[in-house]
Amino acid sequence: MKKIIFFYFLVTTGFMSCNDKLDLVEDAPSVPIIYSILDPTESIHYVRINKSFNGIGSPYDMAKYPDSILFGDLLDIKVMIIDNKNEDVVKELNFKRINMKKDSVNREGKVVFAVEKHYVYINEDGTFPYDNDYVYKLEVRLQNGDLIALAETNELYKFNFLSPADSSMVKFWNDRPISTGWSRGYHTGLVTSDITIYYYEHNWKEKRYYIKTLKTKSKDLIPVKALGYGYSTDSLFIQLEKQIKKDDSPDIDYRYIIRMTVNYMAVNADVAEYMSHFGDAPSNYYENQQLQPLSNIKGGFGLFGAKITGKKDPVFFDEWTRLNFSTLHYYHYEYKVNAKFAIPHYYQDSLPDSITWRIWRP
Repeated sequence: MKKIIFFYFLVTTGFMSCNDKLDLVEDAPSVPIIYSILDPTESIHYVRINKSFNGIGSPYDMAKYPDSILFGDLLDIKVMIIDNKNEDVVKELNFKRINMKKDSVNREGKVVFAVEKHYVYINEDGTFPYDNDYVYKLEVRLQNGDLIALAETNELYKFNFLSPADSSMVKFWNDRPISTGWSRGYHTGLVTSDITIYYYEHNWKEKRYYIKTLKTKSKDLIPVKALGYGYSTDSLFIQLEKQIKKDDSPDIDYRYIIRMTVNYMAVNADVAEYMSHFGDAPSNYYENQQLQPLSNIKGGFGLFGAKITGKKDPVFFDEWTRLNFSTLHYYHYEYKVNAKFAIPHYYQDSLPDSITWRIWRP
């Protein structure tokens, strides 16, 4: 609901605060509402565009009709990747319109936006280059060539997620976090790194293994002095305790801690500011800022930004850590659960052969 309110706020303020020095057509059919976040490492890219609406009727009634929120005519949408150093267009992305289903409901479950038809603009030309001096420029034109909206954003040059690396090993220390680190790229505004821990449960009665996951979000991370953020081992054990208490069964005789995965996302400053409006940033980010409604679209409203996403998988626990999982009280003295984590020598003999990643080998 908060995002819908934000959308209407943009539409309402749009007619009062549009002040463009660009050569935009003044009699455009309506004010465009644009949303696009580019990822140069992805092969498919999208631009979503709606139009503002006003009138004497109820906004909820008008929103049910496609003509109230969609541009009926085809638009010419393109993104130019520009090397500012040489003032060259490195690549141009052209977008085509495709039909899609739209189903947007409010808190009471009633349809708000039109579902009969909806459009999105797509480019399927694959990945594209990014470098230190590159910027992305978005142009939205009518078929006659009139420019109705323009936006510019920086990419994330040389962003590199450093730690942990694929197939590396991590160690749990008492009262010391598991750290995640990166080499910050130019124009990077926010990095999140969510950790998923995988472990197996063996059911002696069924004589089979079940995979279990413990997912922790970047909002739960605590800051560390090194690059990036770190997970508190104590907080992980508390979450693990709750999960085992909830799912435990007398038929489970062993558990095996195996590996973890780090899913990360880096966004540029435009997207980071937008995310902070909706509480998506970690709690220690932007906590002292006075935030204003965001739009970097000239001639319209919305967001044009960039991000890079990736995964580090698998990341293993060293033998020292696996040994001490069998005696979890070493880390968390108030642990009340019979965790049933086996000692390391069980790992080689007891796990199914199909689990090829069960043991780390250099």
